[in-house]
Amino acid sequence: MPVAHVRAALARRLRRGARPGAALLAALALLLAADMLALNMRAGGYAVDAGTYRAIFYLGNVFEPEREADGTSYRWTHGQALLRFRQALVAPATLLRLDLGGRPAPAQVRLSFNGQPWLEFTAAAQARSYTFILPQAASGDATIAIDSPTFSVGDDPRALGIKLRRVQLSTPGTGWRAPTLPTLLAQAAILGAALLTLAIVRLPWRARLPLVAALALGLGALLGADLLLAYVYTLRLAVASAALLAISWVGLPVAERALAWAGGAREIRLLWGLALLACAIRIAGMLYPTFGGQDLFLHTRLLTDIANGQLIHMVISSEFGNGEILYPPGTYLAVVPGKLLIGDQDSLLQGALALLDGTTALLAALLARRLGGNRHAARMALVLYAGSTTAFTVMGYGFSAQLFGQWFAAPIAVTLMSDEWPLPRRAWAGAIAMLLMAVSAHIGVALLLSTWFGIAFLLVLARPHRNMLLAAGLLAVSALFALATLYADGLPSMINHFGQVRDGDAAKSWLPGATPLLWVGMRLAYSGAGLALLPCGLALIALNRRRAQPRLVAAAWLLSVLLFLAADLLLSLQVRYFYFFLPMALAAIGLLLGRLAARGRWVCALAWLMVLFVSGQGVALWFSVVFGDGKLSLTPLTH
Repeated sequence: MPVAHVRAALARRLRRGARPGAALLAALALLLAADMLALNMRAGGYAVDAGTYRAIFYLGNVFEPEREADGTSYRWTHGQALLRFRQALVAPATLLRLDLGGRPAPAQVRLSFNGQPWLEFTAAAQARSYTFILPQAASGDATIAIDSPTFSVGDDPRALGIKLRRVQLSTPGTGWRAPTLPTLLAQAAILGAALLTLAIVRLPWRARLPLVAALALGLGALLGADLLLAYVYTLRLAVASAALLAISWVGLPVAERALAWAGGAREIRLLWGLALLACAIRIAGMLYPTFGGQDLFLHTRLLTDIANGQLIHMVISSEFGNGEILYPPGTYLAVVPGKLLIGDQDSLLQGALALLDGTTALLAALLARRLGGNRHAARMALVLYAGSTTAFTVMGYGFSAQLFGQWFAAPIAVTLMSDEWPLPRRAWAGAIAMLLMAVSAHIGVALLLSTWFGIAFLLVLARPHRNMLLAAGLLAVSALFALATLYADGLPSMINHFGQVRDGDAAKSWLPGATPLLWVGMRLAYSGAGLALLPCGLALIALNRRRAQPRLVAAAWLLSVLLFLAADLLLSLQVRYFYFFLPMALAAIGLLLGRLAARGRWVCALAWLMVLFVSGQGVALWFSVVFGDGKLSLTPLTH
């Protein structure tokens, strides 16, 4: 090879390698500028209202929030309490202000800073504020221990310390603030992972650079707006970004080969990128330090017990008439290996479930393609799931086992809807293995998916093949295995309690489940516009004679939902079948909208506007819940 050609090839390689490096350096410079600007433009300090439920992230050894007659909220501390602020010392001097609500008699309170004795002060009987200059700490962390005498009041058995209303960190005068090194490293890790992930997806540079710049500005704004939790949040996001990078590096090439039927490599990369966005939306909420699902405590306790070897649990459930319900260990056994790498159980469980639910958006797109939808249909189904209020509600209330179990519905459907007939033995084996995983997660999921799979199997018998003998055998073995190992201990007591609840409901009404909330739940589950379009989408599936196998599986899905709807009306049985049907419903809606979008530019634009409006509403509500005081209605999940 001529020397000139070698030099030209080397020059091209250097240019290709220099561009990502230059982009990363520019992003880091922009990040540093954003950090400095955001920190130093903020007026005042960073306060924590101790009487809010979110304040527990910063506090230790305190009682539940209470409220004064004038509406002021507070918490009583134990005799020894803690204030924890990670990487919050960003100035040469930092002031700590404690707003206390008074106590029956003055008392001496001792403070320690990062494990070392610091100072003493007298907590007065009346409400007042106390301000101190914090000592210097090279680590950037501030852990303040509060040691106070305790007292009791009347019949209250608690030993009460001080009444804590508010805590604030601020910088005196015109002190200059700068981010700590650990915070900068976590932010840089996020930027680096984002750049590499976008490179794997092969997003064009004209789109890649603005996204990374926006991310750098967002990280800086986060640091300036919420310094007291920014480091912990950023560190969690860095770990999640690394996970998304690893999954994309390993999974995208496999997806490009295995999912060729859903479009070319470029289309798969587009769908993958949109699914990453869906994952990011969920991760940004689930990993926010002061956010936690309603049932998070239950599931982290089960995770701990199962990691310690206790696999069978009976838990009292309001959905089951306040009777005991068996929790199988499948969800927690899947998450337990992560404890080797991540010590924070809350972040591990919530992050894993956010990632899992985000991938369901991609599976909804694949369902739309299996059902005969075009590329618009797949993209629209994905975007609708990315902003689904129902999916956010499941995460917001912390229904971890249900989320994990019902995730398997979509890949089972994609497998069974294959155009390849007869369905290969490996496809049957894979679908039944996923069904067994779902059954091992949650009893409600076991009822839903087993019923659906059984109906689908019976419908497919209309096109018999010897491969189905293997499937029948595997189904029988799986059913016996699940009964013997998962449900044998708790099933008799659950059946007995269900009989008692059913008899009580029957005495009250012929149709105890026929309430106005049933319609409200259906509308909220799929949105008003989606519910109007859903019958037409299902009709398109039924009329597609060229795809017999997908049509049968979709029919089985719909029949199982109608069966549980009837059970809900007659028995008021809650198994969350609206959520179970969600991927199929959004795929059907996407199928109809994709068909309309193919009719012209203006129709396509209107269809996409509707999709983005519905999805955008869901995302806005999700973030209002995570970062503010928004509320997600539980009604779609009570049916």
